[in-house]
Amino acid sequence: LLVAFDELNRATVLDRYPDLRVPMVLLRDLLDGGDIADPVDGGLAEFERCYQRIAEGVAGLTGLLSTGGVA
Repeated sequence: LLVAFDELNRATVLDRYPDLRVPMVLLRDLLDGGDIADPVDGGLAEFERCYQRIAEGVAGLTGLLSTGGVA
């Protein structure tokens, strides 16, 4: 299982490894409402929002894995 942060990361992996045969999940697909903004040029508040969204996505992924929902 590969977890990509966003569509750009997903496309890069698939471009580099076109024969990849493992499931790939976009972290944003485990959240309500779109992409996770990169906080690189933001302040502390933006970083904290990003971190919270990542934590929510990881919690969603944990739930899927524990129920066998990712194959």
